[in-house]
Order: sequence, then structure tokens, then C-alpha cells
Amino acid sequence: MLVRDGLVASLEALERALDRPLTEDEIERLFNPIYHSLGYTTPGQDIRGKRSGESGIPDVVLLNSDGSFNVVIELKNPNEVLSSHEPQIQEYLRELRPAWGLLSNGREFRLYRRGRALPVAEVITVASLRTDPTPLVNLTKQTFDLEDLAVIEARFRYYTEHALQPITLNDIASRFFLEAFSLTEGAVFTELVSSLLELFITLEGVSRFLSGSFSFWRMFHARRLSLDDAPESWLPLLPNRSEPNLYRLMFVLETAYVVTARLILAKAVQDKDVDRHLVRNPLHDAVFAQLRARADPRTGRVPIAEYTSSVSRLFINYSTSLFSGIFSEDIFDW
Repeated sequence: MLVRDGLVASLEALERALDRPLTEDEIERLFNPIYHSLGYTTPGQDIRGKRSGESGIPDVVLLNSDGSFNVVIELKNPNEVLSSHEPQIQEYLRELRPAWGLLSNGREFRLYRRGRALPVAEVITVASLRTDPTPLVNLTKQTFDLEDLAVIEARFRYYTEHALQPITLNDIASRFFLEAFSLTEGAVFTELVSSLLELFITLEGVSRFLSGSFSFWRMFHARRLSLDDAPESWLPLLPNRSEPNLYRLMFVLETAYVVTARLILAKAVQDKDVDRHLVRNPLHDAVFAQLRARADPRTGRVPIAEYTSSVSRLFINYSTSLFSGIFSEDIFDW
């Protein structure tokens, strides 16, 4: 009921605003309360808006709790005819493979479901949605319990079936794939770096392995860098801007690069090793097997910390079957 009430209030505000001329930017701002009513809360995280100057990608992508794409949205100004923009939204559906697509100019809404060429319904007006917002309720954010083994198995299967298929560096799928490894707000790699930095600060002075690894790296591998020379994208990640914290961040960044490079290499080997000469199981199956082995047999629950442990054990296995120099334990395995 709260979702429906929130949608009705947001749609009423949108309908009132349509009494005056609106730009596409104003339409985009008026849609923010709709996203919040559907359970999406944080711009840059589960509400991914198009950055200034970007083109050829959706205006907005709404993400589920596990980071999967739920809705791609293309918004136009109220005077534009939606039918002329259908090829655009359909391309986004093919490339990004979300569950839903939404094309709207504020007055009219067209909903699309993955795998269907035609809209789910003919044009739906804002007035009809205000009376019955049920079509929009389908776009509600999905929340998944990733400590439940059955849910984990289903999500791994979903990721495999609906994985992005990048072809060229310039296609939409490639741009979103590469963004995941960028140091920008909301990117998965940024979340990894932030979490590692928090962990570093927690363990510093407690873990002898971490202290020794960091000291060795600082002495023999770290490059000299001042705060003035640090890349702009690093600065928001620093808890406070000091040289010691800068070096902590640099060490954490290299740790994140090592983890990411190992996973990318494992996936590349899987993709090329079609006859399974090098790796018996696909990467997602190998990770799930590790998680399943640690699940509570009574409840089917998997402690969230087991994700890290499972990937660590996977790297140990790969150090004997693939490339020992890359997957063997080193100073970044703290």
C-alpha cells in the first residue's frame, strides 16, 4: 500500500506540473519521487543517471539490491511523440538486458518487458496511472537475501542467463561493463576499494601480516606521491586528506586491482577453455560450490563473510591448476 500511495502522490505532482511547459531536464527531476516510491533511494547507486555530456545510454537505470539492472528509462519532453523513440528503448533492452524498460514524456508511459518487441500495454496516460498505478508497481526494486543458499543459486543462474554481451568497446553493454571497474560513484570497483579501506583501518595494528605487507610495499614498491599530485577520483575515498591515508589508499587500490585481475583472468580462461581442459567448472559454479560447502545444513544460510573466504579458496585452487605466479598468496592477500 505504501508503494501505491507514494506513486499516486508522485504522479499527482507530475500531472500538476504538466500544466506549464517543461524541459526534458525538468521531467527527469519530476520522476525522482517515482523512483523513491518504487524503493530506489540513492542516486549514483541504485539510481544511475546519465552524466552530463554522455549520450547513447539510457537517461536512468534502476538497480536491484544485488546490483542487477531492473529498469532502463528513457525520458523525453512532453511534446515529443514516444513512438519515434521506441527503437532507442528497445536497443537498451537488448544491450543491457534489464527486466523492464520505460519510455515516457511525462504525459504518456510505455512499458516494455525484456524479450518482447512490443510494449506491455498501449500508451498509458499519467491520469490513468494516477487512478491505478499497478503497471508501475511492476518496476519496484527487488531485494534479495544473499545469505540464503537457494536465493544465491537462483541469482547465479540469473546472472549467467542475462549477462552483458559486450562486442565492441563502444557499444552500450561494453560501456556499462567497463564502468563497473571504474573509480566513480556507485561503481562496484569503488565499493570494493571503500570496503577494503575500512577493513585496512580496522586491522591496522592488529594484523601482523597486514602490517608487514604494508611496510614491505611502502618500502620497495610504493611510488612517491603527494596529495597535490593524487588523481581527483581518489580524493573522495580518503577519510581525511593526509599523506598516511593517501598511502593506505594506494595500497588498498593495488589490492583491489589484484583481486579484480585474478577474477577477470579466471573468467577469460573459462570463456576460452570450452572443452574444460584447464578448469573443470565455470567460475560461478566454482564459487557457488564453495558457498554451498559452508552453508548451515539446517537453515541453508551462508554467512556473508564466506563470500570472501570462498573467493580466497578459489584462488588457492587456481594457483595449482592455472597460473601459480598470479593466484599464489602474496602481500595483497591480507
